[in-house]
Parts: sequence; structure tokens; C-alpha cells
Amino acid sequence: MQWGQAGNSVVVTVTGVAPPRPVLLPPLLSGTNLILTWTAVSNTTYLLEYNPDLGPSNWIALPGDIISSNNLASKLDPLSLSNRFYRVRVLP
Repeated sequence: MQWGQAGNSVVVTVTGVAPPRPVLLPPLLSGTNLILTWTAVSNTTYLLEYNPDLGPSNWIALPGDIISSNNLASKLDPLSLSNRFYRVRVLP
């Protein structure tokens, strides 16, 4: 927080607030695809990754970054015969 004085007032400014973490919503089935949707911040870039076994180093990025235009973002992923665990990363 930063503060300053203006006449008879004190002005407090909050700085360095991190955006909220994305939360994955339940996936939807659309034909042969999953629609993965998560909470987002407008004009923020996200990367969706999956992992077949939740190993710490086995995350695979789905091609294409997603730039949200409102408070939700989504991406399609073709159905797979193997297990997939998903995570969303916020890109700088």
C-alpha cells in the first residue's frame, strides 16, 4: 500500500495485488470434444495444460494461448482414450 496527502485528505493506493487464480469449472461434452472453462480476468493470457498421471514434470501444453475477453475463458480439447488432468496457468 502507498499513501499520500492531498490537502486535508489522506489518499491510500493499493499496489501489487495479484489477479485471482483461475478456477476450472466442470467440463462439458460437445461432440467429440471437451469444453474446458475457467474463471478469468479480462485481457489476461492463459495456457491450458494436461497431464496423464499428475506427475510433477509431465504437463503438456495444449497448443495456443488463450486471451480472455471477460470473466470466463475456455478451450476445446479432443476426447482422449487416456486419463487427462488439467491445469490453467496465467502467463506474464
